[in-house]
Order: sequence, then structure tokens, then C-alpha cells
Amino acid sequence: MRDTPTGPPGLLVSGYFREHPGYHVVRQLGTRDWVLTFTIKGCGFYRQAGVDLRARPGDLVLLEPGAYHEYGTPPGGYWEFVWAHFIARPHWMPWLPWPAAGKGLRQLHIADGRTRKRLREAFLRCHRDAKAGGGGLNEDLALNGLEEVLLLAAREHALAGGAQALSPGVRRVVEHLAERLAAPQHVPELARMAGLSESRFAHRFKAETGDSVIAYLLKLRL
Repeated sequence: MRDTPTGPPGLLVSGYFREHPGYHVVRQLGTRDWVLTFTIKGCGFYRQAGVDLRARPGDLVLLEPGAYHEYGTPPGGYWEFVWAHFIARPHWMPWLPWPAAGKGLRQLHIADGRTRKRLREAFLRCHRDAKAGGGGLNEDLALNGLEEVLLLAAREHALAGGAQALSPGVRRVVEHLAERLAAPQHVPELARMAGLSESRFAHRFKAETGDSVIAYLLKLRL
């Protein structure tokens, strides 16, 4: 059984699937947006070269734009999950560097039962508002539901010791990039803005955001 809306085009599309063996998606070139799933029951698989990831209850799995997709329901299994394709708002980007499980593939396990319940409720609320369609306030409500999901995930990641707040210099650069997406950007100028040498800035920016400056800017511009 599937519950699949069209959703607000371009910004957010979501769905609620209950899939049996035979469900299988392959996208060699990935997509131009982010893809997020949250497993409620059963198990799903994600495959890349040298990677065979299993998504079990409480697992959030995130595929970056352009990342190879192969996922589905394993033989003899059953996979109940909610999903969203979305264009990330600029201020969401620091929340997304979860543990890497593959190339452009990230996984975060939520162990706390209360947080799982809240995630599920927020995700389903996002889905209902996206399904209502029509843009406008429904679109904003759907995006706010997804933002709650990402905030909860970022908090759990931080509590587990896997994430840190952006340093003041990197935060200044991130805010600058988000506010001036179309403007040309130059690493030496960004390094001066952060108060760091170019080499130190490049190292710290990637360590804190998970991406090089150029890759980060490209994702924002998508």
C-alpha cells in the first residue's frame, strides 16, 4: 500500500509507503534534490559500490543531490517508511552532516523512543500538509514539519557526540553564502571573513560542514 501525494512541486514531495519484496528503485545519476527516509517498521536496503546498508526502525537515511540511488525491500521482508524529496533551505545545511555510510549516503539511528515518536508525528504531519497541495500556507506547513524532523535529528546527533556547533568564523561564511547565492565567491575573501588562512579555512570549513566550500555552495544553489 502506498500513500503518495504530488506535493508542492520543486520544494518538497513526500510519501508514506508500505512495501513488500519487489520494490526496487535505481537512479544512476541520483536526483537534483535531497532524499530522506525514516523507517517505521520492517527493513529496507540501500546499495552502492562496496556498500550494503540496512535501514531498520528508527533509522533516518539521507541521500545527497547527485548521489547514486539503489534502494528497496529485501527478499522476504517488509518495509514501512515515510520519505521526502526536498530542496534544502540554506539554514538547514549545518544540520545535515550525519555519519557517512557511502558516497553521498548518510545514516542516523534514533535510539530514544520518545524522539522516534516525535519524528514520526512530524514526518507524517509534513506528509499530510504536502499532500494537501496548493502551495502557499500548506507548503510552508509541510516545510516546517520537515524542518522539525531535521532539527530533532541534528539534536540527537549532537547529543551522541557526533556533531558540533559551527565556529563563529565558519558561521559568518555560511550566512554570507546563503544570503548571496548568485554572487561570485572567492575562497581568499571567504577565508579573510572567517579570520583564517586559506588552508586553515578550507580544512575547518570541511570539518564543520562536511563539504568543501565549492561543494557546499553548489548544494545551496540547487
